[in-house]
Amino acid sequence: MYKKILIGLLCLLVFSPLQGQEMPQGNITVNIPKYNVSFDYHLTENKNFTFIELNESKKCSIVGYFDNLPNMIYSVENENYNITLVNGTVAIVSINATGYNKVKTAENCKFVGWNYTINHAFFLVTDIYEMTTAKIVLTNQTTSDGDNSSTDPPSNNNRRGGSGSVTTDQTEISKNVISSIKSEKIKQILSNAKVVAGNTVDYNYAANLRTDSMITTVSELNQDTVIVGGPLANPYAKMYDNKFDLKITNDYPGENKGVIQVKEINGYMVIYIAGSDRFGTLAALEYFKTLDELPEKPLIIEWTSTGSKLIK
Repeated sequence: MYKKILIGLLCLLVFSPLQGQEMPQGNITVNIPKYNVSFDYHLTENKNFTFIELNESKKCSIVGYFDNLPNMIYSVENENYNITLVNGTVAIVSINATGYNKVKTAENCKFVGWNYTINHAFFLVTDIYEMTTAKIVLTNQTTSDGDNSSTDPPSNNNRRGGSGSVTTDQTEISKNVISSIKSEKIKQILSNAKVVAGNTVDYNYAANLRTDSMITTVSELNQDTVIVGGPLANPYAKMYDNKFDLKITNDYPGENKGVIQVKEINGYMVIYIAGSDRFGTLAALEYFKTLDELPEKPLIIEWTSTGSKLIK
């Protein structure tokens, strides 16, 4: 009898979640049989789990989350998936894995299921809070996992900053530059530059350009530099904000808006990516990653429910 009661209590902790189902504090197992997804999790307090019907046409989508739905932006380059979630706690993310049958690496996330019928793989992303980025690499067991990177030499490129032409030297792409950035020209520019932030929030954004981005309290301009964050947080921004056409404040360019600007200062190319708030900075940085080349005039970007959007 006691054995039956114990089994019954354990079964209460295994869930096939419905829309907005409350789950109790403690160790739980969440099952989504429809997608062949299952994972164990420990809740420190009661939380609501919401299931979302999968949109199979998308490369990446959220199919479930605890509490509030995070904002998501993602990029896909061949077998590499970079998924950034903002403002949330825990989410289950699905990626379209057509052409692949194995997870090669999964950083900042946990593989929780593969549905071969619809060719989607599912990953659990935890500790999202302000922002976290999951990096996933898929492969096919029947193909080689060797290095498929291009052997073509990078080309010279000339870009105008706000006060004159800026030339980037021909160089190899640094391994610290994030591979999901599409433009080889932008990758080459980032290979020659240091990326600096003034606090941990901006550092998390900056790490989506170079993995060796740094938090700094000084503002020594001794090479090409990417400034992430505005003058209240970043000492470089505080020092050089007045050199740029648009000055960044809490009121300008405005809520959820950011700016991308380029200027030659003291013989160095300086790229200034900052907003009136953290979502403005995020919007500008994510849009910068999509550029084919550096802009000749300032760009104003807004963060929306679908990601970054150019407004001017």
